[in-house]
Amino acid sequence: MEKTKQYIEDARKSLGYVGENGGEELSLAEILKKSDKTDIQPEKITEWEWVGGSGILWKYVNGTTKWCAEVWVPYGGDGLYTHTYFFDREPCENDTYIIHRIQSFLTMLEIDHPALTFHCWECGRKCHFCDILAKDIITRIDRYEDRFCGNCDDCE
Repeated sequence: MEKTKQYIEDARKSLGYVGENGGEELSLAEILKKSDKTDIQPEKITEWEWVGGSGILWKYVNGTTKWCAEVWVPYGGDGLYTHTYFFDREPCENDTYIIHRIQSFLTMLEIDHPALTFHCWECGRKCHFCDILAKDIITRIDRYEDRFCGNCDDCE
């Protein structure tokens, strides 16, 4: 598990990710209000929509310039769940999507406690999450979820 944690931590750091709002479903405005930082005025930078979610990127100054991405994903038919991610540099939309996928993957690991080692459905080889042949972390997560090692002769 340590190898996996380090790999994921390195991927998050490379995107400028510094944390999230500890599981509470709050917007940036609500977080600032709760922290008695009502003098901070965030600036809306951009909005986006993904398949299965949408969000807003905010820029604000609290000693140094910080970035916050609010991401909303649907749940339960008509509800929305808010994820609030913080960055030390401006993330692009794809960076935010990658962080959201990583955090969703970590939540799945925390809740379901699946084995990080599996047998590839294609070749039968035993493979660990960190040994999956992949060009990036999203491909690695996708292949892990599909139980595909990426090392097969038929692999791309």
